[in-house]
Amino acid sequence: MNAEHSSLNSTLGLILAGGQSSRMGVDKATLSLHGESFLQLAIRRFESIGIHNYIVSSNTLKGAMPDRKTGIGPLAALDAVLSLPKHRLNGADSVLVVPIDMPLFPADCLKSLVLKGKEQQAGGFYRSQPMPFMVQLTEQFAAILNQQIQSNDRSIFALLNKLNAVEVEYDDGQIAKDAFYNVNTPEQMLKMENISQC
Repeated sequence: MNAEHSSLNSTLGLILAGGQSSRMGVDKATLSLHGESFLQLAIRRFESIGIHNYIVSSNTLKGAMPDRKTGIGPLAALDAVLSLPKHRLNGADSVLVVPIDMPLFPADCLKSLVLKGKEQQAGGFYRSQPMPFMVQLTEQFAAILNQQIQSNDRSIFALLNKLNAVEVEYDDGQIAKDAFYNVNTPEQMLKMENISQC
């Protein structure tokens, strides 16, 4: 097993699908693009880069991991991951967090995020973007996450900064600006469909 395969195989994929979708009017996990639901697209991206251990975070989707705490956004999903039994983590030493409503983000860039973050033995995120991101599942991470939850600091950037996460650089041609496009309203969904056909 080479180092790249080992790094990806020991990474837990976390799909954030717990938003209320109030502006969209329907659960965003059920939205579809080119015949696949957003949830299917997220899973396929993980599997295409060798991440076969993944969890969906949602309080409504059947079989998904529910939050233990409410009102703290993505931090609740990370808190729930830390409560999982060891057999469910399946040896994962890090977690790659991807929001359900960012279906255009390329899989190879998720892979780069994991590899560069692990190379530096820290978390990782792309320049000026809070998501997607990856963090190492360490005692330090658990302590910092708990401190943020207790202080009601919901900022992903603050969490990544406290973990000394790597800000991964990229050429403008490597990731199109539309890769970070996320869908929260029907109007944004229509625009994304137009973008994906270009």
